Amino acid sequence: MNSQATRPLDRLLAELRALPERHNREEAVSRLRQIGTRVAAATRRMAQATVGRKCLSSVGAPFNHSADAATRRNAATAARDLATFIQAGKVGPASKKDETLLIGLVDSSDRVYRDIDTAWSSYFTGRIQGYRRLAMAAREAKLLGAEALHRSVEDLGTRTTALPSSDTDIGTISSLLGSVLERIGSLGLEGPPGEFLVAAVHGDATIAAMQIEEVRRFLDDHPRLVDMLRIKLT
Repeated sequence: MNSQATRPLDRLLAELRALPERHNREEAVSRLRQIGTRVAAATRRMAQATVGRKCLSSVGAPFNHSADAATRRNAATAARDLATFIQAGKVGPASKKDETLLIGLVDSSDRVYRDIDTAWSSYFTGRIQGYRRLAMAAREAKLLGAEALHRSVEDLGTRTTALPSSDTDIGTISSLLGSVLERIGSLGLEGPPGEFLVAAVHGDATIAAMQIEEVRRFLDDHPRLVDMLRIKLT
């Protein structure tokens, strides 16, 4: 997108500077500079979206790839059309088509990033909440490794409030997520009580599961857990 739109813009700027009509030349140069600034911003947005796409892939987050591809095609089409318009030398203060093309390019690039950012937030918001409930439940039950899990969850929560902006950030978050999962695995949540606790954290535990003798004894020993967990009534 950058090479398609900005290189003809640079060439046209050079040509305009050589025009004898000073007034028209200055207006056209000013307009092209405005276009260049907005194209550069859209290009940065698309670059941010590329990193965001890698972020989602790195953690296995669900994402509407077909919708993303369609929006990126819209941005590419707008960029090509704008480049063609610039090359034809039609840009000027009286032109409206360049603004229409610019709006299409900017809106498409913003939507690409926004959709990725939303997918990231949606993926981690629910998981961090669940991990925190599990850490609280593990601490209440005085399970070995509960404190370490709590620290790992908080570290992950701090780093996932916004979409990462670099490969280094992606690596850090992937490592933190792996640490949380490892901590959960080391809690010793085995048998019916462990299965019930993990299911309740994700909102999948049922009243029927609470009636299992081992689970009932576990909850009797840790009565505050029921208030922390989500249990289906059916």
